[in-house]
Amino acid sequence: MVFHIIGAGALGLLYGSKLCLAGHEVMFSTRTEEQAICLNSEGITLHLHNHDMKTHITPAHFQAFSMANCKLKPSTAATRAVDWLIITVKQWQVTADFIKQIENMAHRNTNILCLQNGIGLADFLIDSNIGQAVFSAVTTEGAKRSQCNEVFHTGSGNTMIGITKKGTTQTISCDDIKKNGENLTDIFQKAGFRSFLSNKIDIEIYKKLLINCIINPLTAIWRIPNGELIANADRIKLVQQLCQEAELICQASGIHIDFDLYDQVVQVCKGTSSNTSSMLKDVLQGNQTEIDYINGHLVKLALAANIEAPMHSTITHLIKGINSF
Repeated sequence: MVFHIIGAGALGLLYGSKLCLAGHEVMFSTRTEEQAICLNSEGITLHLHNHDMKTHITPAHFQAFSMANCKLKPSTAATRAVDWLIITVKQWQVTADFIKQIENMAHRNTNILCLQNGIGLADFLIDSNIGQAVFSAVTTEGAKRSQCNEVFHTGSGNTMIGITKKGTTQTISCDDIKKNGENLTDIFQKAGFRSFLSNKIDIEIYKKLLINCIINPLTAIWRIPNGELIANADRIKLVQQLCQEAELICQASGIHIDFDLYDQVVQVCKGTSSNTSSMLKDVLQGNQTEIDYINGHLVKLALAANIEAPMHSTITHLIKGINSF
């Protein structure tokens, strides 16, 4: 099976390197030319969380291309047989030019998997009629990229794969969609990821979105690891208030939530107590955050439902005020 990973951050390198080790053909498209050159010359170092060991994947087992440099872009021959495009870039990186590049990478039999925070890319790709079918995925795998070619698998989780409620506009039958999803799930499982095919992927997406709406911005504002978010009464009170407002927004928007958000946030904080959230990493590195696609998405839902979202609106402005873009 041929995979093209769009984005070589922590998740992109984790999934790509383990797919390489499972014997699949893998290509990476990186945001910078420097990372593509580094990967092609030095390979990838993968640190496994359940063993005190590391694995080196040599450049002979994959190819890396820069999306910023036409000299380091895959040729037509290199992309013709791609079975899966896996998109792991940040939501704010999805520009009109990015979509054009995706169109050039996907042929009519290519399936696309959106594996990222926030909401919107899968539906946008469906509307653009790119590839054969567009799947979405939600994962709780832990990954940390320390260098351009070094990734730590910091904790095992689950990867849920499915088609969103909007479905797909491409000419592919429901049976074939299910077959393709089952095939990818099986491949991921053999590569070492606990993976499941879900017919409720929309709920899983919103579940992760809502958890991110609480943990990511608060840890970024207070500059603390996830576990410290529930370390004292003042922090817990704010977490509870944000959870309550988020649940009200979902109810007013007709989004069915079959879980207690606060309980889920507490579980994630305990299970990832030493982890640094992706938003905190972005803030510390002076990068643009995904706040518009996380809390900002909730605020838009509230406006559409004609209700107020003062807390999530304030949180959105607080994060956007930290780094200016």
